[in-house]
Amino acid sequence: MTDTEYDSLMYESGRAQWLESITTIIAKYGCQIIGVHDISPSFTYTIGLHSKFGFEIIVFGLPYAVAGMILNDIHDALASGQTIECDVPDPRWANLPCMFKVASQAARGYVCQADNYYEQPVKVLQLVLPDKDGKFPGEEGFDLQYMGVRQTLLY
Repeated sequence: MTDTEYDSLMYESGRAQWLESITTIIAKYGCQIIGVHDISPSFTYTIGLHSKFGFEIIVFGLPYAVAGMILNDIHDALASGQTIECDVPDPRWANLPCMFKVASQAARGYVCQADNYYEQPVKVLQLVLPDKDGKFPGEEGFDLQYMGVRQTLLY
């Protein structure tokens, strides 16, 4: 379900129905995937990881179906006991090395539904994608023209 659809549910149907909908999906699947694709760059994030693992995850610039698959795979890996480490390339997701970074307060404007669900600001990890040569933002040679417009950096 998209962020806009959940916004409508929350504001038009009332908070109780909105909470019930998200809680039901989290109970069934382990997390809710929210896609925001009516702005650029588009982004997708989780709700439901915070209570189990202490954070939610956001990724920018991927189609909703692809981002949702990756975020669900990450949830499943975490639920099976695997861990993730920040600030190091991790090749387990998306068939390319990605990197988790701890998001700053800038994440607040992006993960509104998660903050509303938990009634507090939640810790957010950003899944950062490399450029086509495998370089990450901040590395020498990172292709800002190619990837810089595809993902907002929240760290």
